[in-house]
Amino acid sequence: MKAKYEQPILAGLFSILGVLTIIGGVIGAIVSFSASASVTEAIAITVAGIFAGILYIGLSQLVNYVAQTAHATDRLSEILETKITESLNSIQGCIPAAPFKVRIDTTPPIPSTRGEFYYAVDGVKKGPRTAAEIRRLWQEGIIQSETFVLREGETQWRKYGDILGAEKKNG
Repeated sequence: MKAKYEQPILAGLFSILGVLTIIGGVIGAIVSFSASASVTEAIAITVAGIFAGILYIGLSQLVNYVAQTAHATDRLSEILETKITESLNSIQGCIPAAPFKVRIDTTPPIPSTRGEFYYAVDGVKKGPRTAAEIRRLWQEGIIQSETFVLREGETQWRKYGDILGAEKKNG
């Protein structure tokens, strides 16, 4: 949503005040001439009025500049926020949901008398271990039912509880 810039009321008031002061200085000079005042006095009134008017107009420009800068900064912030959010969302779409993905195979395991096993603790692969060593680690509580185990020669990690349950059925 693009917000349209609007000149601040204060800047408009300073502009009007500046113009009126300049006009007042010129009128004051004319009145001074007609009131038989000295030329120096009339020039002084004119110069003071014009100078004061220029100061007011300058203040108007300053207020307007500050307001435009604030508006531009706000718009820039909105644009940057949008672009950064879009970039982060696109990057997030490229990152896998979990750093350690394991697909669980539900096929019955081959009896555990053959091969060596690897197991993962906190996402770190450990092993190789024999079937007897894996059972001992389970009894000691190092390997849990939810610990992922990979049998040598296989490609899919499975939960040890699934392997243990299948061995009890087959055994």
